[in-house]
Amino acid sequence: MTLRPQNISTNHLTHFAVLVLLFIGPSAIFAQSSGSFTIPGVSDQYNTDQMINKIMKYESAPVDRMKGNVDQYKKEKSVWNELGTKLGQVQDSARKLFGFQNPFNDRIANSSNDAVLTATATRQAQEHTNSVVVQQLAQADKFLSKDLPLDYRVPAGTYSFRVGDTEKSFSFRGGKLAEFADAVNRNAASIVHASVVRNTVSTQVLVIEALKTGAKNRLTFQKDAESLAVDAGVIERVQNNSREVNISGSSVAAWNQPLNDMNISVSDGTVTLPPGTELSLPVNPPITFSGKMVLSLEISVKNLGGEAYTPPSPPPGPSIPSPGSTSLGGVTIHGNASQVPLPQWKPPSPPKRVEDHQILFAQNGDRVVSLPEVTDTDGFKQLTIPITDFVQGMTALDIRNRNTERRVEVRNVRIYDPQSRGNFRPSHAVSQAQDAKLSVDGVEAVRDSNTISDLVPGTTLELHSVSPAPVTLSVEPDRKTVKNSIIEFVGRYNQLLTTINIVNSKTPDVVDEVTYFTPDEKKKAMDELGILQGDMTMSMLKSKLQDAMMSAYPTDLGRQLTLLAQIGISTNTSAPGTQAYDVSRLRGYLEINEQQLDTALKEHLPEIKQLFGSDNNGDLAVDNGAAYKIDQLVSPYIQVGGIIAIRTQGLDTRIASTNKEIDALNRRLDQRRSDLKDQFARMQGAMGELQRQSQGLSNLGVQSGNGGSTGR
Repeated sequence: MTLRPQNISTNHLTHFAVLVLLFIGPSAIFAQSSGSFTIPGVSDQYNTDQMINKIMKYESAPVDRMKGNVDQYKKEKSVWNELGTKLGQVQDSARKLFGFQNPFNDRIANSSNDAVLTATATRQAQEHTNSVVVQQLAQADKFLSKDLPLDYRVPAGTYSFRVGDTEKSFSFRGGKLAEFADAVNRNAASIVHASVVRNTVSTQVLVIEALKTGAKNRLTFQKDAESLAVDAGVIERVQNNSREVNISGSSVAAWNQPLNDMNISVSDGTVTLPPGTELSLPVNPPITFSGKMVLSLEISVKNLGGEAYTPPSPPPGPSIPSPGSTSLGGVTIHGNASQVPLPQWKPPSPPKRVEDHQILFAQNGDRVVSLPEVTDTDGFKQLTIPITDFVQGMTALDIRNRNTERRVEVRNVRIYDPQSRGNFRPSHAVSQAQDAKLSVDGVEAVRDSNTISDLVPGTTLELHSVSPAPVTLSVEPDRKTVKNSIIEFVGRYNQLLTTINIVNSKTPDVVDEVTYFTPDEKKKAMDELGILQGDMTMSMLKSKLQDAMMSAYPTDLGRQLTLLAQIGISTNTSAPGTQAYDVSRLRGYLEINEQQLDTALKEHLPEIKQLFGSDNNGDLAVDNGAAYKIDQLVSPYIQVGGIIAIRTQGLDTRIASTNKEIDALNRRLDQRRSDLKDQFARMQGAMGELQRQSQGLSNLGVQSGNGGSTGR
């Protein structure tokens, strides 16, 4: 019996031969070992998968190249986006220097004593210096109760509080003092605040505080709140001891001189005293003071500004009649005029000018006491005098105007206890409602708040404490903000130039020269080095930027100030302390000489504003200047549909197109891998059959040999 090998598929053998020839060479197709044939790389034991991977790696090389292109496109897009960000930052900092909110119009207020007052100035404030004296701070009422036991309870009722013209009322069901304070804060929080303080181990006090300052915003207690305030010792009942001094034609009395000899007038509650007059305003009925009383009145002292003294002309002398004439025989004889010798003319001395600021006097019986002097006023001035510091009672207010060139007017005279609230006054006042009083350049002012925005134009004052010494308040341009804005602009410009230099150059020195890079930023810069080298857009952008910063711009100082270099901003190409050129300084970066810039800002601020942005055609719109030119230069790059957008969109299109090609090729490669696995599987089966047939032939040969030997 003869055994023959079965036929192997021609297709299988063809593919097998190609693969083996490509990867293992024809000399290693078969190897005989132990009487059998084996083919390396076909079965798993011969790394079939490795052979397939080598084939696929060779055939997928185009995919790898396209993926590399996509990575490059993404890196370029990132660079363009970074450039767009840097350009936007430069534009923003440029617009700050010439736009509507440019810092050249900002003002800053400086106080010589911040403990007394501070101030803020708006852009509308004018440069000026004022002398301010803070005489009194505005305060709000703040009252304490007496010591109360810890178990003190507030009865149920309707409680009402009034501050100025505002009143808040609420019902309380009764409870502890702390519960009442919480109820006050819930229902009347807009005008008062209540709190409970445990002042000793066994007692507590109630604190009631008005939340509005000013004399008109006094705190009063209404309904059941009044009873509680009296019971808790917040207020106490007093006799109303105030007086309104009547000013009318019948109430005005003579003082030391008869009224008939004076030209005094009374109209609508105002008495007017011409120069050299006096009068007395009786207090009816007379008052004896108890506690701290004040005299309040409105007074106007106007300087009439008399003309310069002109001496009278000499007297003409006696009038003597003409002596006449006589005629006789046709002859007329005229008489000589009489002659009267006159003494030498001596003009009289000018009238004595009297200036006396002691105008007000308090009279108590036969005793008359001088009150504080009153200087010239601009209209009526509110005057409040602590009258109990001068007398213990009053029967009249005396007024004397000895001035030769001043007119005095008085109205609204009142004597009262500033602590009283109708028939009550606080028993334990921490502070009392009062107005702020100050003078600005000698002009007296009264306000109900310590925040005053209507006294100095464009400036808000914040009063902090009283000071008899004048405080100097100056308003000037905010040069510090201007300087910081210029530094920011130059810094942004240099950062943009750094990015352009890095992406447009292959020289590592461009990165090494940047000292402010962090290690990560430096690594990123090295990775982007030269990525846009040769791009004309970058070269043109850098050239235009440098031209804009180096150009001359017109200002009111003419040639004295036309360049940024004249205020200390320049490209200093010399190495410090030498005359040699520093290569790193030739890349266009700007440097700032702070001392020169500070001097320029102090002396030529309006012209520096023109240097960065100015109106040259009179249309009230900025059309020139370094910052304006940079803004105009940058806009086409970063605007919607601009150069940056076009570049990034183009790269997005390339990325999408390449990814599409990669996806298509990957699908073909996947199919190719599947085909190879199928072909190798079939070849592996065929080779197994060959091995079995080979083994069968080997076994047949052995059997034949054994049989022949037996036959012999």
